[in-house]
Order: sequence, then structure tokens, then C-alpha cells
Amino acid sequence: MNNFNPKEHFTRDAVKNFDDGEILTVKEGVLNPLAARIAAEYKKDTVSPAILMGALLIGELVILFALSIILLVGYIDVQWTVPGAIPWRYFIVGLLCPVFFVIFLQILDGYQIRAIRHSLRSFPKVVAAWSAAFAALVIGIFFLKMSEDFSRFWFGAWFLSGLASLFIIRTF
Repeated sequence: MNNFNPKEHFTRDAVKNFDDGEILTVKEGVLNPLAARIAAEYKKDTVSPAILMGALLIGELVILFALSIILLVGYIDVQWTVPGAIPWRYFIVGLLCPVFFVIFLQILDGYQIRAIRHSLRSFPKVVAAWSAAFAALVIGIFFLKMSEDFSRFWFGAWFLSGLASLFIIRTF
């Protein structure tokens, strides 16, 4: 192993002047088959799983908040022009409940790719997270003695329309 044969040793000049007889030629505009296959892999239009999960999360949050506002405007007679008549508590609850839903669904792994692909199998997690978010808000509203300030019809309609919209979002 430690035998050193000076005849097999390369000199600096021999390495510099080495010529194997082949000159690398590159045809302009033509890729060899391996390079073409590698380039084709990068040409596919794919979406990163993190981007897909983030878009679904934000989409659900926005749609659930919009549903609460639509039901607020449609059912409760809001005097938009009268100072102090805008029910800010509905806006706060309308934003808190979707945020709680997203947090609970994230805890239940509802934003994993497997759960998104198998939407019907993972829909019980969505129902559980939406119900838990509502339960947390109802308990908070009860203990803050603000339950008389909210319409029960609004809560019920928002819960059911939210479930329906989540089912539509998750299955299509």
C-alpha cells in the first residue's frame, strides 16, 4: 500500500499537456437526452404543498368571515349611517371564530396533503374543528355575559352555512 513507484508518477507538465484526442463539441440549441429529461422535470407546473395548504387556510378563513358579514347584513338590521349602531361585536366574533377554526384544524392535521386529497374521509376533522371553534366562542360569550347581544339565528345560520361552504371547498 505504501509502495511508491516514481515511474507511475505524473509530472506537472504531463498533466497540463494531456490530450485524450476528443474535443468536446456542443451543438447550439440541442440538448443531449439526459439534459433534456432533467429540463423537462423543471418544466412541469406544480404547486408546492406549503403554498396549497396556505392558500386553502387563507381561503377558508376569508370565506367564513365573509359568510358572517353577509348574514349580519342580511338578517340583522344594521343602521350603517347611525353613529354607534354598527355591531362591532359581530365583526370580532366573525373574525375570531374562523381563526379558532383554522388553529383547531391545524392541530387536527386537517391541512396536511393527505387530508386535502381524501376530503370526505377527513371531513369529520373539519366538522370537529368548526364545532370546537363555535363552542369556544359560545362559552366565551356566555362567561362574558354578552349572550343577549347576539342573535341565535345568526349563530345557527352561520354555523350551518359555514359547514356547507367548508364541505363545498373541501370536495371541489
